[in-house]
Amino acid sequence: MFVIVSVFCLVSKVCNERASVMITTNLEFTEWTSIFGDEKMTAALLDRLTHRAHILLLNGESYRFRQSMKQRDESDQ
Repeated sequence: MFVIVSVFCLVSKVCNERASVMITTNLEFTEWTSIFGDEKMTAALLDRLTHRAHILLLNGESYRFRQSMKQRDESDQ
């Protein structure tokens, strides 16, 4: 619970100070509760994060994954 409260306070402060924030994740918003545990605090956090936000959904093959597979194949030969 301490983690979610700390993150919530940080996000609230940053949003009020009009600073830019960039967050990347491979989880959908519905899965964030599994990380933070508390459904209400997670909803409040997402509410503040997504207010006036630009959300970019990128679907496709991961560049890093492709590179690691290529390196693995080269090391096997």
